[in-house]
Amino acid sequence: MTYEEAFGHLRAAVRELNRQLAHERRVAAEEDLLVTGPEAALDSLGYLTLVLTIDAQLAGQGSTTVDMTSQLLPDDGASAPRTLGAIAHLLASMSDEANG
Repeated sequence: MTYEEAFGHLRAAVRELNRQLAHERRVAAEEDLLVTGPEAALDSLGYLTLVLTIDAQLAGQGSTTVDMTSQLLPDDGASAPRTLGAIAHLLASMSDEANG
């Protein structure tokens, strides 16, 4: 999957997330949107919902060949990607690694 394809999946996931958020909490699907950390546009529940939406969307399209949730929700002390652009890069690189 290319970066552009990955970001397209993220745009769709943000659209779905925004349907669930109050109007004043909705976010724009921009590369530099902070999704984790103290200045993030999303709270922890919003980020978790975004991750699960991305995972479901990719699984539904047969695009998931790796466990991306472990990368976006690390439990080993690693940092989660901070922006949508970083998530798109991660998804594209994970797809490249999985496909050889």
